[in-house]
Amino acid sequence: MIQAITLKIVTPKMTKLGRPPDTDSAETRGRLIDVARRCFGDHGYEGTTNRMVANEAGITTGAIYHYFSSKLDIFCTVEEEVYQYVYRRFAIALEGQETMVGKLEMMLETAHALNRDDPTLAKFLASYRIDSQRVPELRDGLQARGWPIRDRFVAELVAAGIASGEIGEKSGPLIDGLMKTLTVGLTDAFIEDLGGQRLAIEGIKAVLRDGIAFDAQQPLG
Repeated sequence: MIQAITLKIVTPKMTKLGRPPDTDSAETRGRLIDVARRCFGDHGYEGTTNRMVANEAGITTGAIYHYFSSKLDIFCTVEEEVYQYVYRRFAIALEGQETMVGKLEMMLETAHALNRDDPTLAKFLASYRIDSQRVPELRDGLQARGWPIRDRFVAELVAAGIASGEIGEKSGPLIDGLMKTLTVGLTDAFIEDLGGQRLAIEGIKAVLRDGIAFDAQQPLG
């Protein structure tokens, strides 16, 4: 009797999950996305396989296709969810910030906190920018699913700055490009160097406070 009970306990641990019950679907999908983000960040798109993701997630390779149609679908889904998470964090952080400089500074601080709390986010973002240049079909997926989230956020922030008079209307494109460049640069240049990123942020904040970045009275461009 004791032996039978032992077998019942051990056997499930040795078996990978096939198609999970519906109640477990959301949890399994979330686990796949988390694992895939780490794999893509560490190995790149071409170096990551569905088998690798499945093994780390503890399911069979075939079970992946209950959630995603292909590796490309996995990658683009991860990218979209990362963008949604990052820019949702930005939006929350900017609540209560009344000035454009204050908002930009808070964006920088939030980017630093994200990198500190979960380095896999920055590693994935840095790797996909390289992968999208090497794999043509990736770029189409990214343009359709991830970049619009960023572009809407930045456009709304710049429009608010113009409406408040903090940004000259002609300087709008300049600030739009500045914000995108700052977040990309902080990700790529300081993925595993929080100290260096901290110094860079303080330098950027000093420039912003001196008003070099924008001038409503004398718009650049």
